[in-house]
Amino acid sequence: MFLIVIFSGYSSFKPANVSAFFQNYTMQILIVILYVGWKIIHKTKIIGPYEVDLVWERPTIDAYEATFLDPPTGFWREMGQMIGIGRNKGGNDKRHASVSQVQRQGRASISSSVKR
Repeated sequence: MFLIVIFSGYSSFKPANVSAFFQNYTMQILIVILYVGWKIIHKTKIIGPYEVDLVWERPTIDAYEATFLDPPTGFWREMGQMIGIGRNKGGNDKRHASVSQVQRQGRASISSSVKR
């Protein structure tokens, strides 16, 4: 990806053309300025991937996903349903009324009702 970004505007170097350079590389220059500016203004530090907690909202996401009564559909089926192919009358997302209802009933009872 880095090489594609660097070499995507190679035509601006031979022959040297300043306007073509800025047309091809303005966003790459701007993103560095914005990133460094954000870090300086907000005084944030760079956190490594092993230090970041990426699953802190997992219980909420699991509860939301447990509200769905139908098994998950695949990517291409969902894309087809977006344009009307294989779409069920009344909608494809049959689910419980709320996440709090699922949390009260417990995940085990929801998963057993889905298997029926």
